[in-house]
Amino acid sequence: MVALLRATDERPKPQLIIGGLNAMGQPYWAPSGPNGFSDMSDAWASSEGLSTRIDVAGLVANAAANKIDPRQFVTDTLGLLATDQTKEAVSRAETRAQGLAIAFLSPEFQRR
Repeated sequence: MVALLRATDERPKPQLIIGGLNAMGQPYWAPSGPNGFSDMSDAWASSEGLSTRIDVAGLVANAAANKIDPRQFVTDTLGLLATDQTKEAVSRAETRAQGLAIAFLSPEFQRR
């Protein structure tokens, strides 16, 4: 969530951020254990969890699409990390919002 907001300079209301984090199973300042949120795939890679992350990326992409070109976003934000596959997927998107969502969900963006 933080990476999405920083990359797009979006400023949603705090309730929307808290709601998105809750929906993705990472409530604000409330990890499930003393060592923080799990980074093990079984904790977040469920079909529901992935679907929710796609929805959140789509919401942020829709809000930012009128001011950010997805192809330029990939070049500026991911730079040399962007693979040919990601560049092609973003360039083939039917809308700017879809292109941004694809960039947000790319492995390169997730790992930066």
